[in-house]
Amino acid sequence: MLRDIRSLPDAQAALRDVDDRLNRFATQNLDLKGRRIVNAGDAVDNSDYITKKQLVSEISHISIPPPAVASTGDGSGPPGPTGPTGPTGPQGEQGEQGEQGIPGATGATGPIGPQGDPGVDGIDGAVTSVFSRIGDVVAVSGDYTAAEVTNAVDETDTYADPSWITSLAYSKLTGTPATGVSSVFSRTGTVTAQVGDYTAAQVTNAVSTSGSYADPSWITGLAYSKLTGVPSTFTPASHVHAGADITSGTVAAARLGSGTPSSSNFLRGDGSWQAAPSKTIRAGSTWAVLGDLTSVTTLPSTHVPLASGQSATLVGLRAKIASGTSITVQVKRNGSNLGSTIVVTTTVATTAFSQALSADDELTILLSSPSGTPTTLSATMYLESSI
Repeated sequence: MLRDIRSLPDAQAALRDVDDRLNRFATQNLDLKGRRIVNAGDAVDNSDYITKKQLVSEISHISIPPPAVASTGDGSGPPGPTGPTGPTGPQGEQGEQGEQGIPGATGATGPIGPQGDPGVDGIDGAVTSVFSRIGDVVAVSGDYTAAEVTNAVDETDTYADPSWITSLAYSKLTGTPATGVSSVFSRTGTVTAQVGDYTAAQVTNAVSTSGSYADPSWITGLAYSKLTGVPSTFTPASHVHAGADITSGTVAAARLGSGTPSSSNFLRGDGSWQAAPSKTIRAGSTWAVLGDLTSVTTLPSTHVPLASGQSATLVGLRAKIASGTSITVQVKRNGSNLGSTIVVTTTVATTAFSQALSADDELTILLSSPSGTPTTLSATMYLESSI
Protein backbone atom coordinates (compact mmCIF):
# COMPACT_ATOMS: atom_id res chain seq x y z
CA MET A 1 0.00 0.00 0.00
CA LEU A 2 2.82 2.39 0.92
CA ARG A 3 4.45 1.78 -2.50
CA ASP A 4 1.31 3.12 -4.22
CA ILE A 5 1.40 6.53 -2.47
CA ARG A 6 2.67 9.21 -4.87
CA SER A 7 0.84 12.32 -3.72
CA LEU A 8 -0.86 13.89 -0.73
CA PRO A 9 -4.36 12.82 -1.84
CA ASP A 10 -3.05 9.26 -2.18
CA ALA A 11 -1.69 9.37 1.37
CA GLN A 12 -4.87 10.91 2.75
CA ALA A 13 -7.02 8.29 1.00
CA ALA A 14 -4.77 5.49 2.27
CA LEU A 15 -4.89 6.88 5.81
CA ARG A 16 -8.69 7.13 5.74
CA ASP A 17 -8.96 3.59 4.42
CA VAL A 18 -6.66 2.24 7.12
CA ASP A 19 -8.41 4.18 9.85
CA ASP A 20 -11.81 2.95 8.65
CA ARG A 21 -10.62 -0.65 8.67
CA LEU A 22 -8.99 -0.29 12.07
CA ASN A 23 -12.20 1.19 13.51
CA ARG A 24 -14.23 -1.73 12.14
CA PHE A 25 -11.82 -4.47 13.27
CA ALA A 26 -10.41 -2.97 16.48
CA THR A 27 -13.05 -4.51 18.74
CA GLN A 28 -12.45 -8.00 17.25
CA ASN A 29 -8.59 -7.85 17.32
CA LEU A 30 -8.45 -8.22 13.50
CA ASP A 31 -5.85 -7.04 11.02
CA LEU A 32 -6.62 -4.91 7.94
CA LYS A 33 -7.66 -8.04 6.01
CA GLY A 34 -10.07 -9.16 8.70
CA ARG A 35 -7.69 -11.75 10.21
CA ARG A 36 -7.50 -12.09 13.99
CA ILE A 37 -4.18 -10.98 15.58
CA VAL A 38 -3.05 -11.30 19.17
CA ASN A 39 -0.01 -9.51 20.69
CA ALA A 40 1.52 -8.82 17.22
CA GLY A 41 4.82 -6.96 17.04
CA ASP A 42 6.20 -4.65 14.35
CA ALA A 43 6.40 -6.14 10.85
CA VAL A 44 9.86 -7.19 9.59
CA ASP A 45 9.30 -9.27 6.43
CA ASN A 46 7.02 -8.29 3.57
CA SER A 47 4.56 -11.09 4.56
CA ASP A 48 4.28 -9.94 8.20
CA TYR A 49 1.16 -8.34 9.66
CA ILE A 50 1.44 -4.60 10.37
CA THR A 51 -0.02 -2.98 13.47
CA LYS A 52 -1.87 0.31 13.57
CA LYS A 53 0.87 1.86 15.61
CA GLN A 54 3.58 0.96 13.06
CA LEU A 55 1.38 1.98 10.13
CA VAL A 56 0.67 5.42 11.61
CA SER A 57 4.36 5.84 12.36
CA GLU A 58 5.34 4.94 8.77
CA ILE A 59 2.77 7.27 7.24
CA SER A 60 3.92 10.20 9.41
CA HIS A 61 7.45 9.96 7.90
CA ILE A 62 6.35 10.09 4.25
CA SER A 63 7.65 13.14 2.42
CA ILE A 64 5.34 14.19 -0.38
CA PRO A 65 6.77 16.58 -2.96
CA PRO A 66 4.61 19.63 -3.77
CA PRO A 67 3.07 19.78 -7.22
CA ALA A 68 5.04 21.65 -9.90
CA VAL A 69 3.92 25.26 -10.42
CA ALA A 70 4.45 26.94 -13.78
CA SER A 71 6.07 30.37 -13.95
CA THR A 72 3.61 33.25 -13.76
CA GLY A 73 5.89 35.69 -15.52
CA ASP A 74 6.14 37.91 -12.50
CA GLY A 75 9.77 37.16 -11.98
CA SER A 76 9.29 34.45 -9.42
CA GLY A 77 10.83 31.11 -10.13
CA PRO A 78 9.64 27.56 -9.23
CA PRO A 79 9.90 26.49 -5.62
CA GLY A 80 13.17 25.01 -4.61
CA PRO A 81 13.59 21.45 -3.37
CA THR A 82 12.07 20.59 -0.05
CA GLY A 83 14.49 20.80 2.77
CA PRO A 84 15.06 18.06 5.31
CA THR A 85 12.12 17.24 7.57
CA GLY A 86 12.21 19.11 10.81
CA PRO A 87 11.52 17.57 14.17
CA THR A 88 7.95 16.37 14.75
CA GLY A 89 5.87 19.00 16.46
CA PRO A 90 3.28 18.33 19.11
CA GLN A 91 0.21 16.50 17.82
CA GLY A 92 -2.70 18.77 17.18
CA GLU A 93 -6.33 18.15 17.93
CA GLN A 94 -7.99 15.52 15.80
CA GLY A 95 -10.02 17.07 13.08
CA GLU A 96 -13.41 15.96 11.83
CA GLN A 97 -13.49 12.82 9.76
CA GLY A 98 -13.51 13.59 6.09
CA GLU A 99 -15.63 11.99 3.43
CA GLN A 100 -14.66 8.58 2.28
CA GLY A 101 -12.61 8.72 -0.86
CA ILE A 102 -13.04 6.65 -3.98
CA PRO A 103 -11.49 3.20 -3.56
CA GLY A 104 -8.26 2.86 -5.54
CA ALA A 105 -7.58 0.26 -8.15
CA THR A 106 -6.62 -3.18 -6.95
CA GLY A 107 -2.90 -3.79 -7.33
CA ALA A 108 -1.32 -6.81 -8.93
CA THR A 109 -1.33 -9.99 -6.89
CA GLY A 110 2.04 -10.61 -5.32
CA PRO A 111 3.75 -13.99 -5.05
CA ILE A 112 2.24 -16.46 -2.58
CA GLY A 113 4.33 -16.60 0.55
CA PRO A 114 4.92 -19.65 2.72
CA GLN A 115 1.87 -20.92 4.57
CA GLY A 116 1.78 -19.65 8.12
CA ASP A 117 0.54 -21.37 11.23
CA PRO A 118 -3.27 -21.94 11.36
CA GLY A 119 -4.93 -18.95 12.93
CA VAL A 120 -7.88 -18.88 15.29
CA ASP A 121 -11.39 -19.04 13.85
CA GLY A 122 -12.41 -15.73 12.38
CA ILE A 123 -15.79 -14.06 12.23
CA ASP A 124 -18.02 -13.95 9.19
CA GLY A 125 -17.07 -11.54 6.49
CA ALA A 126 -17.97 -7.91 7.00
CA VAL A 127 -21.19 -6.55 5.54
CA THR A 128 -20.33 -4.45 2.51
CA SER A 129 -23.75 -2.84 2.06
CA VAL A 130 -27.32 -2.87 3.42
CA PHE A 131 -30.21 -2.48 1.00
CA SER A 132 -27.62 -1.29 -1.58
CA ARG A 133 -26.57 1.50 0.81
CA ILE A 134 -23.16 1.91 2.47
CA GLY A 135 -21.88 4.03 5.30
CA ASP A 136 -24.05 4.78 8.34
CA VAL A 137 -27.18 2.98 7.16
CA VAL A 138 -30.46 3.79 8.95
CA ALA A 139 -33.84 2.17 8.42
CA VAL A 140 -36.12 3.69 5.80
CA SER A 141 -39.61 2.85 4.62
CA GLY A 142 -39.64 -0.03 2.15
CA ASP A 143 -36.59 -1.90 3.55
CA TYR A 144 -38.84 -4.88 4.43
CA THR A 145 -42.29 -6.16 3.55
CA ALA A 146 -44.71 -7.52 6.19
CA ALA A 147 -44.10 -11.04 4.89
CA GLU A 148 -40.37 -10.68 5.78
CA VAL A 149 -41.04 -9.55 9.39
CA THR A 150 -41.86 -12.23 12.02
CA ASN A 151 -45.49 -11.99 13.31
CA ALA A 152 -46.15 -8.84 11.23
CA VAL A 153 -49.66 -8.20 9.89
CA ASP A 154 -49.99 -7.28 6.22
CA GLU A 155 -52.56 -4.51 5.83
CA THR A 156 -53.06 -5.51 2.20
CA ASP A 157 -54.35 -8.94 3.31
CA THR A 158 -57.69 -9.85 4.97
CA TYR A 159 -58.27 -11.72 8.27
CA ALA A 160 -61.43 -13.40 9.62
CA ASP A 161 -61.74 -12.99 13.41
CA PRO A 162 -57.93 -13.13 14.00
CA SER A 163 -56.77 -14.47 17.39
CA TRP A 164 -54.35 -11.58 17.82
CA ILE A 165 -57.29 -9.13 18.14
CA THR A 166 -58.49 -9.89 21.68
CA SER A 167 -60.76 -6.86 22.01
CA LEU A 168 -61.93 -3.88 19.94
CA ALA A 169 -63.89 -0.79 20.85
CA TYR A 170 -67.42 -0.96 19.48
CA SER A 171 -67.06 2.62 18.31
CA LYS A 172 -64.46 1.50 15.75
CA LEU A 173 -66.93 -0.85 13.99
CA THR A 174 -68.48 0.29 10.75
CA GLY A 175 -71.71 -0.85 9.12
CA THR A 176 -73.34 -1.81 12.43
CA PRO A 177 -77.19 -1.64 12.69
CA ALA A 178 -78.49 1.77 13.52
CA THR A 179 -80.40 0.47 16.59
CA GLY A 180 -80.68 -2.77 18.59
CA VAL A 181 -83.89 -4.25 19.98
CA SER A 182 -86.35 -1.42 20.37
CA SER A 183 -88.87 -3.21 22.58
CA VAL A 184 -89.87 -6.60 24.03
CA PHE A 185 -93.55 -7.50 24.20
CA SER A 186 -94.27 -3.82 23.52
CA ARG A 187 -92.27 -2.89 26.62
CA THR A 188 -89.06 -0.84 26.70
CA GLY A 189 -86.38 -0.21 29.25
CA THR A 190 -85.47 -3.00 31.65
CA VAL A 191 -87.93 -5.70 30.55
CA THR A 192 -88.74 -8.54 32.99
CA ALA A 193 -90.79 -11.68 32.37
CA GLN A 194 -94.56 -11.43 32.92
CA VAL A 195 -97.46 -13.87 32.83
CA GLY A 196 -98.81 -14.13 29.29
CA ASP A 197 -95.54 -13.34 27.49
CA TYR A 198 -95.57 -16.82 25.96
CA THR A 199 -98.11 -19.62 25.45
CA ALA A 200 -97.29 -23.26 26.20
CA ALA A 201 -97.12 -23.94 22.46
CA GLN A 202 -94.26 -21.40 22.17
CA VAL A 203 -92.17 -23.01 24.95
CA THR A 204 -90.17 -26.14 24.13
CA ASN A 205 -91.50 -29.28 25.95
CA ALA A 206 -94.14 -27.24 27.81
CA VAL A 207 -97.54 -28.87 28.56
CA SER A 208 -100.70 -26.85 28.22
CA THR A 209 -103.29 -27.18 30.99
CA SER A 210 -105.99 -26.59 28.39
CA GLY A 211 -105.18 -29.92 26.69
CA SER A 212 -105.97 -33.51 27.77
CA TYR A 213 -103.50 -36.42 28.03
CA ALA A 214 -104.10 -40.18 28.36
CA ASP A 215 -101.50 -41.79 30.64
CA PRO A 216 -98.71 -39.42 29.51
CA SER A 217 -95.14 -40.76 29.70
CA TRP A 218 -93.93 -37.59 31.42
CA ILE A 219 -96.01 -38.49 34.52
CA THR A 220 -93.95 -41.31 36.02
CA GLY A 221 -95.73 -41.38 39.40
CA LEU A 222 -98.71 -39.82 41.22
CA ALA A 223 -99.72 -39.94 44.87
CA TYR A 224 -102.91 -42.04 45.41
CA SER A 225 -104.25 -39.31 47.70
CA LYS A 226 -104.49 -36.97 44.69
CA LEU A 227 -106.99 -39.26 42.89
CA THR A 228 -110.65 -38.27 43.08
CA GLY A 229 -113.77 -40.43 42.63
CA VAL A 230 -111.99 -43.63 43.74
CA PRO A 231 -114.51 -46.32 45.03
CA SER A 232 -114.11 -47.35 48.66
CA THR A 233 -114.40 -51.09 47.90
CA PHE A 234 -113.80 -53.33 44.91
CA THR A 235 -115.83 -56.46 44.16
CA PRO A 236 -113.39 -59.21 43.13
CA ALA A 237 -114.22 -61.00 39.92
CA SER A 238 -114.65 -64.75 40.09
CA HIS A 239 -111.97 -66.62 38.17
CA VAL A 240 -110.08 -69.90 38.07
CA HIS A 241 -106.63 -70.96 36.97
CA ALA A 242 -105.27 -74.22 35.67
CA GLY A 243 -102.21 -75.67 37.37
CA ALA A 244 -100.20 -74.94 34.22
CA ASP A 245 -100.75 -71.22 34.86
CA ILE A 246 -98.48 -71.40 37.91
CA THR A 247 -95.00 -70.91 36.43
CA SER A 248 -93.14 -69.31 39.32
CA GLY A 249 -93.30 -68.80 43.07
CA THR A 250 -94.23 -71.28 45.80
CA VAL A 251 -97.74 -72.48 46.66
CA ALA A 252 -98.48 -72.37 50.40
CA ALA A 253 -98.50 -75.87 51.98
CA ALA A 254 -101.97 -75.27 53.47
CA ARG A 255 -103.34 -74.87 49.91
CA LEU A 256 -102.12 -78.34 48.88
CA GLY A 257 -104.40 -80.48 51.04
CA SER A 258 -106.48 -80.77 54.20
CA GLY A 259 -105.06 -81.21 57.67
CA THR A 260 -102.11 -79.48 59.28
CA PRO A 261 -98.86 -79.48 57.33
CA SER A 262 -95.64 -79.76 59.32
CA SER A 263 -92.09 -81.04 59.01
CA SER A 264 -93.17 -84.42 60.51
CA ASN A 265 -96.28 -84.84 58.30
CA PHE A 266 -96.58 -85.87 54.68
CA LEU A 267 -99.19 -85.19 52.01
CA ARG A 268 -101.00 -88.45 51.37
CA GLY A 269 -102.43 -89.40 48.00
CA ASP A 270 -105.98 -88.59 49.19
CA GLY A 271 -105.00 -84.92 49.59
CA SER A 272 -104.60 -84.91 53.38
CA TRP A 273 -101.61 -84.18 55.60
CA GLN A 274 -100.79 -87.24 57.76
CA ALA A 275 -98.17 -88.07 60.37
CA ALA A 276 -95.42 -90.23 58.94
CA PRO A 277 -95.67 -93.81 60.30
CA SER A 278 -92.65 -95.17 62.18
CA LYS A 279 -91.14 -98.58 61.35
CA THR A 280 -88.71 -100.71 63.33
CA ILE A 281 -86.05 -102.68 61.50
CA ARG A 282 -84.09 -105.42 63.27
CA ALA A 283 -80.63 -106.46 62.07
CA GLY A 284 -78.11 -108.90 63.46
CA SER A 285 -74.33 -109.12 63.80
CA THR A 286 -73.13 -112.73 64.14
CA TRP A 287 -69.83 -114.26 65.38
CA ALA A 288 -69.01 -117.87 64.41
CA VAL A 289 -65.87 -119.37 66.02
CA LEU A 290 -65.07 -122.92 64.95
CA GLY A 291 -63.07 -125.49 66.90
CA ASP A 292 -61.74 -125.54 70.41
CA LEU A 293 -62.66 -122.43 72.43
CA THR A 294 -60.46 -123.01 75.48
CA SER A 295 -57.69 -120.69 74.20
CA VAL A 296 -59.96 -118.01 72.64
CA THR A 297 -60.48 -114.90 74.80
CA THR A 298 -61.59 -112.02 72.52
CA LEU A 299 -63.71 -112.04 69.35
CA PRO A 300 -63.21 -109.41 66.56
CA SER A 301 -65.06 -106.09 67.04
CA THR A 302 -68.00 -104.86 64.98
CA HIS A 303 -69.19 -101.23 64.54
CA VAL A 304 -72.70 -99.81 64.44
CA PRO A 305 -73.53 -98.45 60.95
CA LEU A 306 -76.08 -95.60 61.19
CA ALA A 307 -77.04 -92.91 58.70
CA SER A 308 -77.64 -89.30 59.70
CA GLY A 309 -80.88 -89.05 61.70
CA GLN A 310 -81.04 -92.79 62.45
CA SER A 311 -80.97 -94.39 65.94
CA ALA A 312 -80.31 -97.98 67.06
CA THR A 313 -80.74 -100.08 70.22
CA LEU A 314 -79.04 -103.35 71.31
CA VAL A 315 -82.02 -105.51 72.32
CA GLY A 316 -80.50 -108.99 72.79
CA LEU A 317 -77.73 -111.63 72.37
CA ARG A 318 -78.58 -115.17 71.22
CA ALA A 319 -75.75 -117.77 71.60
CA LYS A 320 -74.82 -121.48 71.94
CA ILE A 321 -71.82 -123.82 71.71
CA ALA A 322 -71.66 -127.03 69.67
CA SER A 323 -70.17 -129.29 72.37
CA GLY A 324 -68.61 -129.18 75.79
CA THR A 325 -70.10 -127.94 79.00
CA SER A 326 -70.09 -124.09 78.84
CA ILE A 327 -68.17 -120.86 78.28
CA THR A 328 -68.75 -117.41 79.81
CA VAL A 329 -69.46 -114.41 77.51
CA GLN A 330 -69.11 -110.63 78.34
CA VAL A 331 -70.53 -108.04 75.87
CA LYS A 332 -68.57 -104.71 75.68
CA ARG A 333 -69.45 -101.32 74.12
CA ASN A 334 -66.55 -99.01 73.37
CA GLY A 335 -64.46 -100.98 75.93
CA SER A 336 -67.08 -100.91 78.72
CA ASN A 337 -69.13 -103.87 79.96
CA LEU A 338 -72.80 -104.09 78.99
CA GLY A 339 -74.82 -105.98 81.58
CA SER A 340 -73.60 -109.10 83.42
CA THR A 341 -71.70 -112.09 82.10
CA ILE A 342 -73.67 -114.75 80.20
CA VAL A 343 -73.05 -118.51 80.51
CA VAL A 344 -73.44 -120.10 77.11
CA THR A 345 -74.16 -123.82 76.83
CA THR A 346 -75.09 -126.24 74.08
CA THR A 347 -78.70 -125.04 74.46
CA VAL A 348 -79.40 -121.86 72.44
CA ALA A 349 -80.67 -118.99 74.61
CA THR A 350 -81.37 -115.23 74.20
CA THR A 351 -80.34 -112.64 76.75
CA ALA A 352 -82.30 -109.35 76.57
CA PHE A 353 -80.63 -105.89 76.44
CA SER A 354 -81.95 -102.34 76.13
CA GLN A 355 -78.88 -100.29 75.27
CA ALA A 356 -79.14 -97.21 73.02
CA LEU A 357 -76.32 -97.07 70.48
CA SER A 358 -74.69 -94.31 68.47
CA ALA A 359 -73.20 -94.34 64.99
CA ASP A 360 -69.84 -96.18 64.84
CA ASP A 361 -70.05 -97.56 68.41
CA GLU A 362 -67.62 -100.50 68.85
CA LEU A 363 -69.19 -103.80 70.03
CA THR A 364 -67.17 -106.90 70.96
CA ILE A 365 -67.42 -110.19 72.98
CA LEU A 366 -64.91 -111.51 75.54
CA LEU A 367 -64.75 -115.26 76.36
CA SER A 368 -63.68 -116.73 79.71
CA SER A 369 -64.07 -119.71 82.05
CA PRO A 370 -64.32 -122.53 79.47
CA SER A 371 -65.71 -125.77 80.93
CA GLY A 372 -65.74 -129.29 79.50
CA THR A 373 -63.70 -128.30 76.41
CA PRO A 374 -66.32 -126.14 74.64
CA THR A 375 -66.18 -125.92 70.81
CA THR A 376 -67.71 -123.89 68.00
CA LEU A 377 -69.41 -120.75 69.35
CA SER A 378 -72.27 -119.06 67.49
CA ALA A 379 -73.37 -115.63 68.88
CA THR A 380 -75.69 -113.03 67.28
CA MET A 381 -76.38 -109.46 68.57
CA TYR A 382 -79.84 -108.09 67.72
CA LEU A 383 -79.98 -104.36 66.76
CA GLU A 384 -83.21 -102.46 66.19
CA SER A 385 -83.47 -99.17 64.21
CA SER A 386 -86.53 -96.91 63.77
CA ILE A 387 -87.24 -94.98 60.57
